[in-house]
Amino acid sequence: MPSFRKTKTPGVYVRHENGCPRSQDDEDARRCRCTPSYRRRRRHPVTKVPEWSASLKDRSEVLTWLAAAPKAQDALVKAAAAGPTFRELGEQWLEGVQAGAVGKRRGKKGSAYSRTTLSGYSRSLRNQLDEEFGGRPAAEIVEVEWQM
Repeated sequence: MPSFRKTKTPGVYVRHENGCPRSQDDEDARRCRCTPSYRRRRRHPVTKVPEWSASLKDRSEVLTWLAAAPKAQDALVKAAAAGPTFRELGEQWLEGVQAGAVGKRRGKKGSAYSRTTLSGYSRSLRNQLDEEFGGRPAAEIVEVEWQM
């Protein structure tokens, strides 16, 4: 099975179908007779970790995806600096409560919440709090909003 090969465009890789003359030959003299697949690779603008795309048949989609990274870098850096969102913190808290890592405020230490209490907390988090605060960074939510 042919694998992805580098192209002249940095970050773009191509793979030809099995029957295509370009899939076996490394020279550029042979013409392609297939619809090749393209794949892209770039570094994440914030974490700098390499990330790969799924394979696509359209080369222009690959080039658009590569060009979008520098343009979005400022927005991604700003979002990362804002900290976790309320939704992320709520899910972490709910997982901790369900696993027993987060205990009750009162009562016996180490005792877990009842099943009905957990379902009520989960319902309130998803149906009320998540709709109101979900996508916002948790650090931006002020005390007055919490009390309302």
